[in-house]
Amino acid sequence: MTFAALVPACGGNASSPGESHHVSVNPPPPQQAAIPTCTPIQVTQIDRDQVFRPGCSVGELCAIPSDCAGGRRVLEFECRAESAIPSGSGWAMRSQSCERPADHCQSVLPEGYTPVNLSCSPNSWGITGIVGNPPAPCPRELPKEGSSCSAGDGFGRDQSACGYFCSSGAWTVIGCVGPAVDDGTFGTGKWISDGACSAGGASGSGGTGGLAGR
Repeated sequence: MTFAALVPACGGNASSPGESHHVSVNPPPPQQAAIPTCTPIQVTQIDRDQVFRPGCSVGELCAIPSDCAGGRRVLEFECRAESAIPSGSGWAMRSQSCERPADHCQSVLPEGYTPVNLSCSPNSWGITGIVGNPPAPCPRELPKEGSSCSAGDGFGRDQSACGYFCSSGAWTVIGCVGPAVDDGTFGTGKWISDGACSAGGASGSGGTGGLAGR
């Protein structure tokens, strides 16, 4: 039996001398371009009340790197058409879940940028302090259990929920609890946690909770 007789049995085809063969290779998928960091003008637009927010180019994307209590994040924003806004368009945060309740962030941007504070409430990220009388940002360090805070409904009041890592690695939520005040004034309150951290202070031993990258 000759070699040529074996070729059809193996599913191949005999080829003539000099005949070329081409193998089809699928091209690699296109790489998605990195979203650029928001410009100072974009950050100013993002951090404005919707009523006063200037227009933007619909479909434009930008990102704000942030140090969060739960770790470094890059939060993305998109310019969308908004009929309810006088300018007709405005910046909105793209859908991004947050894993830790009451996680909070401060933007990490070059000098000259408007700082932006963000928080997880309840399961998605949002900008803190662009409408009405905004609260103060969560403290960078985990407050001591029972220490005083500014409760109530006034501008700059302390928040009712801020999340931090305990020294043990557990996650805790602590908030400013005080008398019910709804007339725009402050009341003296106390920082009270959910008890997730060990006894002896809200942060366990020594106040290790706080924003990542500080």
